[in-house]
Amino acid sequence: MPDAAPPPVDRLDYRLGTADAAALAALRPRWSARRWWLLPVAAAVVGTVWPIADAALGIPDDDPRAWLVAIALTLLVVVSGAAADRADRHARTARIDLPRGPVRLTLRPDGLLVSADGTETLTTWAEIGAVDVTAGHVFVRTTPDTGIAVPRRAFADRRQMEAFAAHVDAMSAAAVD
Repeated sequence: MPDAAPPPVDRLDYRLGTADAAALAALRPRWSARRWWLLPVAAAVVGTVWPIADAALGIPDDDPRAWLVAIALTLLVVVSGAAADRADRHARTARIDLPRGPVRLTLRPDGLLVSADGTETLTTWAEIGAVDVTAGHVFVRTTPDTGIAVPRRAFADRRQMEAFAAHVDAMSAAAVD
């Protein structure tokens, strides 16, 4: 057990709502690895559309219209890929399974115990990858895409929220060292 200052709170009780689901969905990186496929596809479209535009439309190589066709098709690929990705992000938000009842988060010597919907899940200090604080939440990340969301309303004030986040971060760092 790492030595650290006592926690600002030992236990938090709260409920999660739809705004918290959106905040959890925002945990995912904004520019995910899946979006990088758009760049090589766009480059491939530019490289292949030029000769196709020449042959299919009878546009000579030195005509600027060939570039316009290539750029238009490239934009079509990028925009359609981005639209599909946006739809997927909305679907992921809908798939976030929030607890139906109250959530109890307990700080223990070995980690964070989350009790919700009749189940208990222990996240050890070593499993915590990062602690992020926003205006409305403390996110205890276990992976880049997932974690525990603790809403601001679970704390007495902003200072207690920041102290909680600092304590969890310190305990996590001490467990990894």
